[in-house]
Amino acid sequence: MRLNYIRKMFFKIQETSLWRCGLSQARTPKTHSEILPNFIFVASRSINLLNRAQKTTNKT
Repeated sequence: MRLNYIRKMFFKIQETSLWRCGLSQARTPKTHSEILPNFIFVASRSINLLNRAQKTTNKT
């Protein structure tokens, strides 16, 4: 996994509504150890959505 790519995606996703949608569905972290899995869940979910959106725009 390229960390720079993930960092860039993290900041891009943070600015979009996808980030807020993902966060509202993820459980509120109680401890520090729960924050990273939630971030990974939200980031991977958002990246999947962005990839899907890219594929549909490439078709047209």
